[in-house]
Amino acid sequence: MTLSPVVVIAYGNSLRRDDGLAWCAGEELKKRNLPGVEILQVHQLAPELAEKISRCDAVIFIDASAATGQGKPGEIRVAEMGAPGFGRDSSSPFHHHYSPASLLALAAQLYNFKARAFMASLVGQDFGPGEHLSPAVEGSIPEFVARIENLILELTGSHPKTSRKT
Repeated sequence: MTLSPVVVIAYGNSLRRDDGLAWCAGEELKKRNLPGVEILQVHQLAPELAEKISRCDAVIFIDASAATGQGKPGEIRVAEMGAPGFGRDSSSPFHHHYSPASLLALAAQLYNFKARAFMASLVGQDFGPGEHLSPAVEGSIPEFVARIENLILELTGSHPKTSRKT
């Protein structure tokens, strides 16, 4: 069994407009063929993912967030979540939807997961039915993907070469 130093989990509903932005970002990241990176695209976080992330050095969750006074559409946020159990919620482990924090807590409990975890989110505008992103979100996708790619390169030590031949 091979291990991926970085696992990226892009999740959301691609049939609910901006909620599908993680799928779009995941597709763009796949095109970059980043070494040592496994990119998963799922509709929701599930307990089965705990085993997968327990075998990596770092995990990056990608999701849309609703504005609700927490930012304007198209705003990008990338932050380290901290130690496993950070923001652990008190909900039952038997519900149908896991948060990144609850999934990390499960991985820590079952598999002694102690790797770094990050959340990359983009504030959405329209979560109604449909397959297209809102203009604000669509315009932010290139920068969003670039920021995630830079984080991955930092985590894997695969920074692009900046030397020039003279």
